[in-house]
Amino acid sequence: MPSRHLQIRIVTRLAFTLAIFTLVITSGIFYATNVSAAPGDVDPTFTASVGTNSSVFAVAIQSDGKVIIGGLFTQVNGVTRNRIARLNADGSLDTMFDPGTSTNSSVLALAVQPTDGKVVVGGNFSTVNGVTRNRIARLNTDGTLDTTFDPGTGANGNVNAVAVQPADGGVIIGGFFTMVNNVSRLGIARLQGANNILIEGYIRRASGAPIGGVRVTLSGSVQAVTTTDIDGHYRFSVPTGGVYQVTAAARGIRFSPSTLTFGSSTVNQVGDFTALTIKGRRDVRALR
Repeated sequence: MPSRHLQIRIVTRLAFTLAIFTLVITSGIFYATNVSAAPGDVDPTFTASVGTNSSVFAVAIQSDGKVIIGGLFTQVNGVTRNRIARLNADGSLDTMFDPGTSTNSSVLALAVQPTDGKVVVGGNFSTVNGVTRNRIARLNTDGTLDTTFDPGTGANGNVNAVAVQPADGGVIIGGFFTMVNNVSRLGIARLQGANNILIEGYIRRASGAPIGGVRVTLSGSVQAVTTTDIDGHYRFSVPTGGVYQVTAAARGIRFSPSTLTFGSSTVNQVGDFTALTIKGRRDVRALR
């Protein structure tokens, strides 16, 4: 017969176990695995049913907890979804997000824009819903192609990574390419986002000849410095809605106007400078 001390220990342990079980039930916790769940355990509340019929290469999370997936699959939970789909927070298919015929080849990278929830897609595809989009595209929040985002000829090789810069919506892409929209870019490039405009122009002599190498300074909501190219062209990419000032400077040269001001615009802005005669000189030679 167990000693009195052992009996007390057994009764105490049973009472403790019953108290824990009662706490679990009254707290509304159904899954026993939740009691001992540890980081890395499979979450039984996220049930993607039968899942996808082929590989998933990319995952992105929306601010509302919904999940964008991309890959090689053509079905999700038995429903046609060609290489991109959206799941609800519990893993079920979100039928409100329908990319139609979608991409004609695999999706390798995804990013959700924080400002409007649109989805940037990278991969090795050449069309999206029958529209030419070489390896980079953007979808609206319902899965349709966003035709306002047009990367031109796109990338000439796979896009394996995408990221959206929250400040101005610029899109960073990385992958196995050497050209983006016919511009040399070795493996990484930045595309203009929906939240950006361009401020650009030319610096020329009074005769109309361009001046390269002029220092051009942007101030205001964003600060930046660049120099004109051989065609006398300068360009800044800035967030919409800001107030900006642009000035040009070079030794021994005065420019007209002295300052260009741009304010609260949502469209691209253009502003030119003219190099004026200095100290009786009638011409300004190219700067070095």
